[in-house]
Amino acid sequence: MPAHVAAPRFARARRIAAGLSLCIVAPVTACSNPFPAATQISPNSPQQLDSILFDAVVKELMNEMIGSVRIEPPRVDPRPLVGRADLLSVRFKNTADSTQWRPGVFADSDTSVLRARRDILAKAGATEDNAFSHMRCPGGLLPYVEPHITELREHCPREALGIAVIALPRENGAYAPGAVDDRAKYHGRDIYSVRVIETTLHPMGTWEAVSDYVFERVEGSRFVFLERFLLMSAP
Repeated sequence: MPAHVAAPRFARARRIAAGLSLCIVAPVTACSNPFPAATQISPNSPQQLDSILFDAVVKELMNEMIGSVRIEPPRVDPRPLVGRADLLSVRFKNTADSTQWRPGVFADSDTSVLRARRDILAKAGATEDNAFSHMRCPGGLLPYVEPHITELREHCPREALGIAVIALPRENGAYAPGAVDDRAKYHGRDIYSVRVIETTLHPMGTWEAVSDYVFERVEGSRFVFLERFLLMSAP
């Protein structure tokens, strides 16, 4: 599990090698363990591009560890986050009232995007969940003062679980302003990144891991999954 750091400081950004880094994301592929797109569609519109890459990220999450929790099946909030490189958290921290989330984190997208994402989750066997259903479960920065902390931990799940929220795709490589800029490495290539914020909840509190999943378009609706770039991990 990545080492915890005090937000908003960054953990040492690092690449996590893609287990199938040469596998083609496409409606039809010869890969032994492919990431197929949800439907045979043109990738030219934002909604269609999101469907292909959302499907690929969900399938990758099904093979990953979220913190120390194996998600079988993974829990995913289908609502799309904005495709912004500076979005590094969905919740307010270091306050007693942690029930609020940051304004403007969700994209003002067409309802067809949400509908397509829900269909993809159902077909993949993933569990649809609300990323904010356990918002009162405290993070590591909340003051550990009894009896207040004990009262807040009553809002934490009895067993550890993880929930992922997935942003709309954006062009170019891993990037977090002021911390990581991997864009130059992919100069001249058709690269897209998808920001994923994974929250692990357990009886004692929560932590977030923020990553960019990086893909390259190789032809039409076919994409190569290149890497998961861990940007930060914070309690």
